[in-house]
Amino acid sequence: MELNIKIYDQNRAILEHEDHISGLPSLCLIEVLKNLTRLDIHNIMTVNKRMHALACDRSLQDVKWKNCFLSIAQTTRGYGFALDVDIVKDYPWGEDPRYIYEIYEDEEGKLVEKWKIIEKCDKDQLPKNIVPHNFNIPNKFFEAIKDILRYHNVENVRIQQCPSNAQFFFQLNDAFSGQRIDRFQCNCMISHLPVSRDTRTWFLKLIKTVKTLDLIYTPQDLVNEQFLCDIAEIGVENFYGDFYGRPPYVRLQYK
Repeated sequence: MELNIKIYDQNRAILEHEDHISGLPSLCLIEVLKNLTRLDIHNIMTVNKRMHALACDRSLQDVKWKNCFLSIAQTTRGYGFALDVDIVKDYPWGEDPRYIYEIYEDEEGKLVEKWKIIEKCDKDQLPKNIVPHNFNIPNKFFEAIKDILRYHNVENVRIQQCPSNAQFFFQLNDAFSGQRIDRFQCNCMISHLPVSRDTRTWFLKLIKTVKTLDLIYTPQDLVNEQFLCDIAEIGVENFYGDFYGRPPYVRLQYK
């Protein structure tokens, strides 16, 4: 009688004989991924090559990294933004990442785009504007924002030294599609003309999920009595703004 003894290697069994994932149809796998967090999807990708392509499926764009802060500003040459991901415990890298993007025109008038990823603790920051310029923000800038937000949910937005007009807010609305922003801050916005009704309309659509709104150092004609009623109606709870040259804090209450 021959005694056949096999040592059960759990890891090998999982890899060779118990890979139930690879045999499933793609549509089935995508439905499974929809019920996971972005961290879960990332972990599955590290052990299953097939998941790399599926994890980028457009139907999974609602599954995002959370707790992100987006800063948009005029730079010395053009415009840029920085996206900070503040989830040390959940993000699979050692330090919270900062995604930095800038677009500007070179000496020949050609558009230049620059992307880089650094650790948030790094001192490298988004370039600050020194002298105001008339560089018109190209569509590529808003496309870059939309692309980085495909898998990141922004809860806090700060906009500094950007145009305060309907076109700018309209394009941001498109770039922020699907986002649920909790805090929105506008500082030193640029406005050479009186704020139009369209500007207010698109701005209100932009902040439709916001609970805390900070408009200190923003063109004062953006804020009027009707505007305060409108932001209270959409659910803004805390408002900071300029009134007669003073920046008070207002807690909005409505029925």
